[in-house]
Amino acid sequence: MLRVVHGTSEPKPVQPNESLALLHHNQLLEGYFQSHVIRNLSPNTLAATRRHLIGWFEAQGKDRRILLTWDAMKPTDGRKRIVDYGKTLIEAELANQTIRKYLGTLKSYFEFVLEHPVVFDQQGNAQRIIGLYGTLEQPVSEYDIPQHSYDACDGPDGVPMDPARLHEFYSMLRKHYLTSGSHLRKISGLLSGRSTCELMFCIRSLLFFFFQGI
Repeated sequence: MLRVVHGTSEPKPVQPNESLALLHHNQLLEGYFQSHVIRNLSPNTLAATRRHLIGWFEAQGKDRRILLTWDAMKPTDGRKRIVDYGKTLIEAELANQTIRKYLGTLKSYFEFVLEHPVVFDQQGNAQRIIGLYGTLEQPVSEYDIPQHSYDACDGPDGVPMDPARLHEFYSMLRKHYLTSGSHLRKISGLLSGRSTCELMFCIRSLLFFFFQGI
């Protein structure tokens, strides 16, 4: 379902100057990135999200000007841009899981902006985005994101297993399967920093070899 933020009387937007508009855009992005820290998401996830969003807004811009958040969320225009972007991803023959990740990141960011449609001027005064830049709309629909790509590897994309769970896994290997510390160090190096999907693949492979007696 598309969500729209409207004013009570649809006030005419007051466009700030270009430098202030860029400041507001960066404030929204940094607020979203900070939410990753607050939710205790991994540094790898934050870095990947930052690269994707900053790169997307730069790539979607024109005339040496990056696309700004509210331009990406304009009714009709914003939706058309996302549809075209989705077609580009499909034509590039990317995996469904990759398309899901790219569009899902954009959808999550725009949802954050709809939930927190406030920016601050250079004096720290809060202002609502609609009063400055006009109506905002979520341009990414749930129907844009491939659903059938869900499988056992889905979950928090790129989120490494937390240290406590890694320690538990290593202890299990040491107790039940390993007698050599060198083997444990090799496995530890193999799994550290892996995404959820990669971990599941590694664990399945390790268990296969263990039960084969190798």
